[in-house]
Amino acid sequence: KKIIIKKKKNEKLILNIARHVPQKKIDLIIKSFAEYCKKNNNVKLILVGHGSETQNLKILAKKLNIQSNIYWIKYTDNVSYLFKISDLFCLSSAYEGLGLVLLESLLLKVPVITMNASAMKEVIEDGYSGILLPNECSPKNFSRAISRILSNSKFREMLVKNGISTINKKF
Repeated sequence: KKIIIKKKKNEKLILNIARHVPQKKIDLIIKSFAEYCKKNNNVKLILVGHGSETQNLKILAKKLNIQSNIYWIKYTDNVSYLFKISDLFCLSSAYEGLGLVLLESLLLKVPVITMNASAMKEVIEDGYSGILLPNECSPKNFSRAISRILSNSKFREMLVKNGISTINKKF
């Protein structure tokens, strides 16, 4: 299924690709995104995936009044396109094997925010190739990390450059 999203001028896109299950903590991304939207209105969240939590996540987005700022995509073969148009990738899993989606993000030059848990910390080095947040991170702190990347182009460029270096050295 080919997905086309028309990105507006100066609009920022935040991407997440994950099954919608409790382990992935997508509710944290939605709450953090809502927090970020309080001060930044030119941003959209792309959620790719589906699962047992999808309906609850949609209810949460509606409750937080951000449902119009979220693209809900159940499935696509066009993942590289979504990375190419995105400004940031967020993975909030409580635990994860080696997240290939993190490697894809680095390879496609999209900075990453993820949790300091499981194998995620094997891929991302905090402040070097992305931002690692504590597993019990609050939406407010997650939102600050989003802002740090999206509002600081030099920091963002450094993360992208170091992400490519990480891919070349480690993987």
